[in-house]
Amino acid sequence: GMGVADEREVFVVNVANEPGALGEVARRLSDANVNIDLAYTTFGGVRLVFGTDDVLSARQTLAT
Repeated sequence: GMGVADEREVFVVNVANEPGALGEVARRLSDANVNIDLAYTTFGGVRLVFGTDDVLSARQTLAT
């Protein structure tokens, strides 16, 4: 019975299942001056979902 209040573009990153994986991705985005607005993991895998203030720059940063 709940309505959708808002939609936004996010992107998914596959990460290693090891301590510091989230921190490494966050540091790379920070170094590129991309702010993380939201982050969460997916069910059943080692994948992170991010919403940022600049999805294009975030994707480009993490593609390298």
